[in-house]
Amino acid sequence: MMRSISLLAEPTLIGVLIARLAFAPPTSRRLVADARSCDTPALGTAATEVADYADDLARRIATGLSPIVALRASRPDADPRRRSPLNDWWSAIEHGLATGATLDRSVRLAPIRGDLDVVSVSLLSTRGDTAALVDGLRRAATVVRSREDVRRRRRSSAAQAVLSARVMTALPPVVLIGALLLSPGVRAGVTQPPMVMVIGLGVALNIIGWRWMRSLAERGTRPRVRNGAQSDVQREEDLALLVELLAIGVRSGSGAIETIKLLAEVGPPQLRPSLTRVSEAVDRGMRLDTALVELGSDRSARRLATILVDGSRDGSPLAPALEHLASDLRSETRRLHHTAIGELPVRLTPPLVLCTLPAVVLIAIAPVAVAALTAVRADL
Repeated sequence: MMRSISLLAEPTLIGVLIARLAFAPPTSRRLVADARSCDTPALGTAATEVADYADDLARRIATGLSPIVALRASRPDADPRRRSPLNDWWSAIEHGLATGATLDRSVRLAPIRGDLDVVSVSLLSTRGDTAALVDGLRRAATVVRSREDVRRRRRSSAAQAVLSARVMTALPPVVLIGALLLSPGVRAGVTQPPMVMVIGLGVALNIIGWRWMRSLAERGTRPRVRNGAQSDVQREEDLALLVELLAIGVRSGSGAIETIKLLAEVGPPQLRPSLTRVSEAVDRGMRLDTALVELGSDRSARRLATILVDGSRDGSPLAPALEHLASDLRSETRRLHHTAIGELPVRLTPPLVLCTLPAVVLIAIAPVAVAALTAVRADL
């Protein structure tokens, strides 16, 4: 009995190690984290909380309360011990107002994380028109819910790809442990030095294959900047975010140029450099259509520039056109994302063929085959 237990110890530990690597809880570097880890909430509850708060704030202002009174009266959570981006943001604004700072300055100094950028832009864009501010806050709530829906779809697609990789990674040690439990010949064979080396090589290949597949799944579902150049999905996402924030600023009472200058100061970090260049070019007297070249030269960026230039020239309403463009950009982003997801099976083929399948042979098949050959020789 003790001999059997000792023979099972090594492969069982190997199986536990591989299972732990395959089914470890995700960390901030994995798929549930956005590429902008400090700007996007990891959990959907945070986005829902922000959207509900924007709606509540809009309702209070619509009843006749001033923005300051409405904001102070709408504490996100009665429990001060609960930490969340929304609670931290509200507490910082309340502290600023209590020390005599204006609402504008208090909002600028508050920590803006997750989807709070849209609420902050609404409050900072107001020019005393409460009806416009209410309209902007309601639009902000809609944008937050739309963003969270896109993130949920992305996480779902990523989870499916990672689950497939985990199953393939966990299969070899599970088969080996089953063979050890059922076959005395396999238990005797795995203690031989050559077989230990074979199994060790298989474990190494299995771990390499898992990390390789996970990396490909991350890049396929959330493309990152490579060699200094953004992917098509990232460019479309950033431009859609910019258009949404511009629409919210316009809805809240600011003009297009004012909103661009505001976002250059307090907007999402990935948008600030290009917006700062646009703002500085306008301040130097450059024409708006020329300054907007800083946002890009692709079709979507040209559409945005045309909308802003036409609106500043003839006074046509900007918000509906910007919202329509944002919807088109989000649709294009979803299309590009689905294309990337469709390419995942092809991308996962190299690690599957070069690492995972050889690991199956070395860990699961080789010990059984050696035990069977040993039994045949003994019978002969």
